[in-house]
Amino acid sequence: YIGECAPDWRAGISTQFRYKGLKLSIAFDGQHGGHVYSYTNSVLNCRGKGIKTLDGREGGIIANGVQLLADGNYKINTTPVSAETYYHAVYPSSNCEANFVSTQFIKLREIRLEYSFPKTWMAKTGFLTGASVAVYGKNLYCWSQYPGWDPEGAYMIGNAVVPGFEILQAPSGAQFGASVKLTF
Repeated sequence: YIGECAPDWRAGISTQFRYKGLKLSIAFDGQHGGHVYSYTNSVLNCRGKGIKTLDGREGGIIANGVQLLADGNYKINTTPVSAETYYHAVYPSSNCEANFVSTQFIKLREIRLEYSFPKTWMAKTGFLTGASVAVYGKNLYCWSQYPGWDPEGAYMIGNAVVPGFEILQAPSGAQFGASVKLTF
């Protein structure tokens, strides 16, 4: 799958629930397929900060493979190496295959809770026909096995977006807010 940076498909779903003057809106979206070369993955794992580097921290790692004997024959490897040595060999930035990761995800894109005041209250004001208050949150959670912070990240050179690469991207922030809507 190396080289397939575009997802197979993207989709989203949203719904609303209403009860009297309350309205709750929820939106999810996600993508299936797609991969990027992740320099973040390389850096995290070479430095022992990635989840994949938990194995072998105590006692070392016996890598799969064989050892060349003095007589020219081979035997199955039984020599442990430190986790640091092993992960530096497996995740250098030059190892494209180990650092090519899936960008599949599902995100909780938005939750919004809104209260609309009764029309009878608005009629009493003499100038308002409607009013509502709302609170919302956006970019609230991401379900993904992506090793960086956000599978929707991009790499830029100048003002050009380069698909298929992610280089030490900062996390996307969640947004929280409130709104007041008045209709005259």
